[in-house]
Parts: sequence; C-alpha cells; structure tokens
Amino acid sequence: MMNIIAKPKVSKLKLLELRLLFSSKGFVGLVFITFFKTLKIQKMSPSLGQRPIITLFTLILTSICFTNLSISNSKEIEGIFNVISGDTISLNGIVYKLEGIQAPNSRQKCKKGSLPWLCGAAAKRFLSQTIHGVILTCKINGAGSVKCNIEGRDLAIIITKAGWAVPISKNRFLKAAELFARKNGLGLWTEKK
Repeated sequence: MMNIIAKPKVSKLKLLELRLLFSSKGFVGLVFITFFKTLKIQKMSPSLGQRPIITLFTLILTSICFTNLSISNSKEIEGIFNVISGDTISLNGIVYKLEGIQAPNSRQKCKKGSLPWLCGAAAKRFLSQTIHGVILTCKINGAGSVKCNIEGRDLAIIITKAGWAVPISKNRFLKAAELFARKNGLGLWTEKK
C-alpha cells in the first residue's frame, strides 16, 4: 500500500505575503495586504468619511513601496574613490575593477629595451592623478565590475587612450583608444630605447 502525503494548499495571497515578508520592502507590503485583507474579511464597505483616509493611506504605502524599489534596485555609486592599481579602485572598503580594460598590476615590471621599469606603478600613478579629489559616478555591472564616468567621460577610455591599459572587451571605443596610444607612443607603448 502506498502512502500519499497530502500537500497543504497555499493561496497565492499567502505566497505573496511570504515573499514580501522576506524581501527588503516586505514590511510595508505586508501591512498593505493585511489592511485590505481585514476589510475583505469583515466585509466592510468604508463610509464616505473613511474613503479619503483609506485613499491617503493607500497612496502613502504605494509611494513608500516604490521609493524602496527604486533605492534597492539602484546600481549606481558615486564618490571619491581610492586607487588600488591601474584598473582597480575602491570606495568604502569595497574593491571594483574597471570594466573592459586590463592594466599592469601595481608591482608589475615591463621592459623598455633591455631595462625593466615599473609600468604597474606608473599606471597606478596615472589613475591616481586622474581621479584625485574628483567625484566619480559608476554603474555596477556585476561581480565587482564597474563602468565609471569622470566629468561625463568614460574612465576606461581615458586610461586606455593614455596608454596605461589594454582593452579586454570588443568595445570599439576602447580599441580606438588603444590604437591612438600605440600610434603616439603613450604609456605602455613608449618607444623602446
């Protein structure tokens, strides 16, 4: 004989309540649902005096919910960043890698002719001088990768055009910036002596 376990039936409203409870804006949503559920259970029809209050309550809760949604989904950060290396920055202890480029590590050495030089330190110094005291606006693209703008210009393109990074994406603007740096012997592409 086979035992059949009956699954409890859960209403869609109950699932929504649980989902809201565990989300960042859940408390407001839960209060909203509970308030209207109470009206439904009591089968009340609000009086003419209560309707403006209920409408105001609904508008306030809705605006709070949408405000919370826009804040929690915000993937843009802004501030004065610290430089970790030629393509890595940090804000409030969180490290971000600039999207689409690769610069030498801070301690990396490159060869100019037969002589080694600290190209990683030079790339870091360039980025430090470029963003020193400037508020950057960065869009977080996931996995610690950011696309930053400095005074309306893409920071990755600025670094690449100065010759201190190479593109690792197929972005045509980054490729053009690298070509410019190579043709003009800038940054990593200085003449070998």
